[in-house]
Amino acid sequence: MEMVGTAIRSREKQILTDTRHNYSYSLLRLAGHSVNAMTKLPVDNPTRALSLFVSLLLFLTGHAYAFGIVRKNAHKRIAFALSMSQNDPFVIPQERYDDLIEWALSDSPSNVAIKPSNSGFGYGLYSTAPAADNSILFEVPHVKCITLQEAWKHPYLGKHLKIMSDEGGPEEGSISALSAFLSSEVLREQSADWEEDETLQSRYRPYLRCLPSGRGVSGQDHVLWWTNEEVESMFQGSVAYNTVHAMRDWVDEQGEVTISLLVNDLASRNSGLSVALVSNVMTTAFVNVLTRSLRDDEVNGQKLVPVLDMAQHGMTPNIKHETTATGSVVVRAARDLQAGEELTMMYTELDEETLTDPEFFVAFGFVSNTNRNADGKAMLWTRSKVFFPVEDNPMPPPLG
Repeated sequence: MEMVGTAIRSREKQILTDTRHNYSYSLLRLAGHSVNAMTKLPVDNPTRALSLFVSLLLFLTGHAYAFGIVRKNAHKRIAFALSMSQNDPFVIPQERYDDLIEWALSDSPSNVAIKPSNSGFGYGLYSTAPAADNSILFEVPHVKCITLQEAWKHPYLGKHLKIMSDEGGPEEGSISALSAFLSSEVLREQSADWEEDETLQSRYRPYLRCLPSGRGVSGQDHVLWWTNEEVESMFQGSVAYNTVHAMRDWVDEQGEVTISLLVNDLASRNSGLSVALVSNVMTTAFVNVLTRSLRDDEVNGQKLVPVLDMAQHGMTPNIKHETTATGSVVVRAARDLQAGEELTMMYTELDEETLTDPEFFVAFGFVSNTNRNADGKAMLWTRSKVFFPVEDNPMPPPLG
């Protein structure tokens, strides 16, 4: 615990220092331009001395003001940077999940709860009352879902995301566009917190507060969060080596376009977030869309469905879902259910091309089997035959 505390304090100091440097650098550039302009005035010009004095006074005043701003807002930036870290073990509070259900299912009765999962990692979805086969468990209204249609309505990103989804196709294009829109909403939410302006809050706030914001949050992990060293050490020689590199390369390629759009959008709203922070949010958005989104009809396409996406994967699912003509998502019991039973759904359809266990791990962050969702990283570390059918490689060296 002492080592963790030391690491956090060190990162807090670095964040504060970087923020101060950013302000100082901008002010120094401004002062430099001002002085450069003064030197072009004739030496005997009476305005020269006065202007130089005023410029210096403004610089000193501005520097003092900027330092005050840094001191005032540093705690917010530190808190956000730490919460977005890919390595901070943070557990999402139960209250947020309770608020999520109240927000997402406020229009209809429901008998479900979100609690720590017994069949997988993190949290899961549970029935709170008995339910008959094919009975409706809950319904998520269209306005509570994050959809491509909403992404296309974005005042700045909309037209770009429409092109992205059309040109990229119903799968890759939709995932890229939805990830970009989700990134924008997360950044909007953080800007609202920093500015202490509730009018800037995202309409999806209760949902966004329940999404993993980085590696280790509520036990979540994904290869997109791994370092290059980890990927090479763990996947070298495995049957998933090319798969993981193909996914990471594709996200990096899509990310270049997405980050550019997000930075321009933030600039238009005078939100001064760093490119590194935007990049981290974008990567996490891709993780959430890849692991949580679904596509069950051709009209509405890829979408994120709050509450339903808390259900764990199961090879014999006990719930099923469908999208209505209005775009709402109805979730039904796939068989008779008992109160307190954990609800599971199948993340991939059996009539589609079936993913191998290594491919499933790269896509969803765990290995699927008929019992408990297995720890794929442990399988990689122990050189399991799931990833290394022919073992020709020694155990990977320890990282660090």
